[in-house]
Amino acid sequence: MSGETPQVTSTIARSLAEGWHYRPDWRNATVEAYLVGKQLQEPPLEALKGEEDGFVRQFYLFRRCGRCLEQSAFQWAYGCHINQATGAGSLIKALTVARVPVNEIAEKLRTPRKNIVVYQRLYFDIGRYLDEQAWLASVIFSPSQNPQDSVDPVEFRERHWMAAAFDRGERGLGQAFMPRVRLSPEEREELTSEIKSVLTSRAFEFVSALRTGLIPPCPEDFLRFTTMLDVAARQPVQDDNGNKLWAWLDKLYGAAEEAAKLPENADNIGLQETVGAIRMFRELDAGQAKGVQKVLSW
Repeated sequence: MSGETPQVTSTIARSLAEGWHYRPDWRNATVEAYLVGKQLQEPPLEALKGEEDGFVRQFYLFRRCGRCLEQSAFQWAYGCHINQATGAGSLIKALTVARVPVNEIAEKLRTPRKNIVVYQRLYFDIGRYLDEQAWLASVIFSPSQNPQDSVDPVEFRERHWMAAAFDRGERGLGQAFMPRVRLSPEEREELTSEIKSVLTSRAFEFVSALRTGLIPPCPEDFLRFTTMLDVAARQPVQDDNGNKLWAWLDKLYGAAEEAAKLPENADNIGLQETVGAIRMFRELDAGQAKGVQKVLSW
């Protein structure tokens, strides 16, 4: 159908070309605008006059009349949206960010392919912009819609999954979604390095803010500096293979284990728990499979 986009939805961006205010749920927002801005006495097809997008048209009919083409798919997608606590919608979004094909997403959620397609079109239309990493990051890491003192656990979980998918792909999402997908030794080393990098950057931002904020020096600054030097001095010297570090850790564990055996430490709960935890982690690490596990398969 030809014609201009109805005035009621003219402020909703339908593509990234219109600006970074484009949001992946623009079709859902458009239908909500129709439902608010149009008179209910107006015939549905008359209200859609000038609307060219097929998904918008059918979703409006579904919301207005309860009937549309591919009604079961729209019902499924809408059900995911209004029942966000189930996590199905959030998982579809995260898998989409991880570039998992639609057929595989449908298989993982045990649902027909068309259900996934309809959900993506209505609530997370990013497929055409997956290579626009800067914009995609602005969507995934956008400020929370809830006040600071009211953290929505469902929103937090969705952000956590999407961030894992954005940073580490499908396997990273699998590790965030399913605790049984353990990290390999190589992945642990990489993530440890990332943690150090992030914390170093945040520490730098903190001390930089002290200066740029015109905060006068104080004794705490000296304490922070000496604490940092003390921590660095306590780190064991590593050779190229990290052998000295592991030897130092083994020696430390051995000393703790011997101390735990002494009669006077039999009631030292903290020491006993520490040794037990270290022993458990060493056993888990020794028995961990070397191969890459298939993720999100159930």
